[in-house]
Amino acid sequence: MKLEARNVTVSARGRAIVDDARLSLAPGELVGLIGPNGAGKSTLLRALLGATTRDAGTVTLNGTDLASLPAQARARAIAFLPQDRRVEWRLTAHDVVMLGRYPHQAGFGGPTPADREAVARAIAAVEGEALLDRPVSVLSGGERTRILLARALAVEAPLLLADEPIAALDPYHQLHVMEILQARARSGVGVLAVIHDLALAARFMDRLILMNAGRVIANGPPASVLTPENLAQAYRIAGTPPARIPSLTSFIP
Repeated sequence: MKLEARNVTVSARGRAIVDDARLSLAPGELVGLIGPNGAGKSTLLRALLGATTRDAGTVTLNGTDLASLPAQARARAIAFLPQDRRVEWRLTAHDVVMLGRYPHQAGFGGPTPADREAVARAIAAVEGEALLDRPVSVLSGGERTRILLARALAVEAPLLLADEPIAALDPYHQLHVMEILQARARSGVGVLAVIHDLALAARFMDRLILMNAGRVIANGPPASVLTPENLAQAYRIAGTPPARIPSLTSFIP
């Protein structure tokens, strides 16, 4: 399933948060959406989900306008890990992951064996077995991130959008989550993730999309995007090579 956005613009209070953005996500791709704070990355993700109002542009799934699809069909096609990790419900970690199966359920029949198997696979992927019976409210920020990622994985959708999936994680779990996303892509899932760690982006991503001030300013393999010129424009990092990321290119295959 291919996701495409063309000329997407999202404005707030008279200012374009996302300005004429274009991107695509194909099956089997692991794509990183990078850029400084306030570049419009999270807003663009929400626009791709149909979760925010677009001023202009189109978003399509296999050529079909996303807005024309029923909400349940969209939820089965695109799984989402939000940036906001708050959980308002008084649920155990297991029950939160089970919510990922909601788009596949009909009526009040309860979870099916297929639902339980999908949840077990998702929990195992994030190494969350020890957290299952604990209330989400008592989990650390990193533990909550892993459980919410498991919820997204449990959807087993052909597309996965993740907003800062390694935020609040220790180095081991940052690498582990990146490996999870890479494995999902290699299995045929299209994965688009907002990421701030440029070294990990260079190491793991097949392609990078660099945003600045609401616009996509570069799109391509990491080596063609993470150039001194692009980093200077987007991140105001001066010097050649970039002084603040001296070993960045060593991560690029």
